[in-house]
Amino acid sequence: MPLASGTRFGPYEILAPLGAGGMGEVYRARDTRLDRTVAVKILPSHLSENPEAKQRFEREARTISSLNHPHICVLHDVGSQDGTSYLVMEYLQGESLESQLRKGPLPVKQALEVGVQICEALEKAHRAGIVHRDLKPGNIMLTASGAKLLDFGLAKPAAAALGTQPLSGHGQLTPSTPTLNLSALSPPPGTLTQQGTIVGTFQFMAPEVLQGREADARSDIFSFGCVLYEMLTGKMAFSGETVTDTLAAVIKSEPECGVLPANTPARIRELLQRSLKKDPRQRLQSIGDARIALEEVLSGAPMQYETAPAEGGIKPSLHAAPAPFWRNALPWTVATVALALLIAAIGYGYFASRSGSTGSVTKLDISLPDGVSLIARDSTNLAISPDGRQVVFMGTKGDVHQLYSRSADETEAEPIAGTEDGAGPFFSPDGKWIGFFADGKLKKVPAAGGTAQALADAPNQRGGSWTPDGTIIFSPDYTSGLMRISETGGQPEQVALPDQSKGERTYRWPDVLPNGKGVIFTIGMSSSAASYDDAEIAVYSFADRKTRVLAHGGMARYSPQGYLLYARAGTLSVLPFNESRMEITGSAVQLSDAVDNDPTSGAAYFAVAANGTMTYLRGSS
Repeated sequence: MPLASGTRFGPYEILAPLGAGGMGEVYRARDTRLDRTVAVKILPSHLSENPEAKQRFEREARTISSLNHPHICVLHDVGSQDGTSYLVMEYLQGESLESQLRKGPLPVKQALEVGVQICEALEKAHRAGIVHRDLKPGNIMLTASGAKLLDFGLAKPAAAALGTQPLSGHGQLTPSTPTLNLSALSPPPGTLTQQGTIVGTFQFMAPEVLQGREADARSDIFSFGCVLYEMLTGKMAFSGETVTDTLAAVIKSEPECGVLPANTPARIRELLQRSLKKDPRQRLQSIGDARIALEEVLSGAPMQYETAPAEGGIKPSLHAAPAPFWRNALPWTVATVALALLIAAIGYGYFASRSGSTGSVTKLDISLPDGVSLIARDSTNLAISPDGRQVVFMGTKGDVHQLYSRSADETEAEPIAGTEDGAGPFFSPDGKWIGFFADGKLKKVPAAGGTAQALADAPNQRGGSWTPDGTIIFSPDYTSGLMRISETGGQPEQVALPDQSKGERTYRWPDVLPNGKGVIFTIGMSSSAASYDDAEIAVYSFADRKTRVLAHGGMARYSPQGYLLYARAGTLSVLPFNESRMEITGSAVQLSDAVDNDPTSGAAYFAVAANGTMTYLRGSS
């Protein structure tokens, strides 16, 4: 039964019901302390009575309450009374996007403007490490101040807590992290949500989520593509008469492009095409890039229209604008890697800069094979052998993504067998092995070619590095700290964990010093979650197990010539560093502003060899 007017939950007095759905009831209420109107959501008993789910819900609710953004509905409070858990949210006056779309599609300009606001909200959340997991029109409110996103995936209970049931034609769905939809005020007509399976709206869920894999930022991008498509067409990108039909459409089918308005810019068609890729590896990797595309179209950048859409789904336009979106917004699809040779010259350049003279660095470009693009995502993507003669990089050709190798005595880079979906490559000190990450594992493969071997679990890796004594130091997950494992395999051991009392959130991008006495790595702080430009670069001593902060920035790498190279705000800088004492011995000098990096993960796309050779990916500037 609905709660009676006057019912109290702490200081919140219930005034009137607003709506109800499968995940609870929502009421307009008054905060008696501040005399303001709020929305109170009463959670269902199966969540309130589950201690594990309740604990996780409260923890994630506290995290999400820190998201302060004009296009995110504010979560004011979370509490429990008489065994009933509740949320207190910002009271919004307006209409849900879902309700608006029942009347028909939005005008193209309005759809793009709302799209920008959605992207801005998701960008804020993703930088804080938060994935929405249930983006759909029912979770977007249109208010006088613009679009507002509701409920960022507040609960992810274990699969066992929900159970599973077979779906006709698809066997058993057992997602590793099913999503509880805590947002819908009322279920939309035809919503395909069933308690006991994946909770949410199937039409807007990414294929990998439907297949039981972990949702990440790229899953939100797929959902955004579905929302943008529906805003432009008034129709769902994927639908079916049954659950089975809808699942099949999301996993296998392409949206119908013929229903897009004739005046849809070609760059928006391309944005949809990239956002709705089935394989998350081929999908648009950053919601910020989608925002840039929308803003550039709205700002009056040249628009090209495709008057005769191709059959079989959304296709990129053949009428490219003078400044193609994918070249401006995604500079990582460049076709060359620049090698700066003789990094000893960097040392010369450092001292020359102090004396006012000019140093020089010899460079050469390596062209990638036809059809191969270099991939830069939230991982290290380049490695160079200790002798500087072999470069390994992450590349993609068609639908195949793997590691490629280019040796000095070869004319073209070749794919490395057994490294499909490989990322984060790094060499062993003798140059005979290449470590990398794929399929949620830490792996190694002979540098000369051979069979790849799995060593340990690494579900969300953040880099690895080889020690001289045959140990690998690696970061297997966002918050697992640094681990060590023998190069032959075995049981991983903890090396160092983030100190939460100091605001440390993550340890990543390890680089073992050549003498094996310590490891350089990056500390992500809670205060710098939005950007690693102000993260801390530190060194950990294996002998005394102490950590010393060296500088502020993202990823760092040590050159045996006595220098620490690190990226910050798209700039590569160099610091003189004493390896034995593990301390900085001078001030920083800017080396280059043309090295690409990812400020949201701290990854920078450069590598340094033991002989002083450096390889790097040119930055967007």
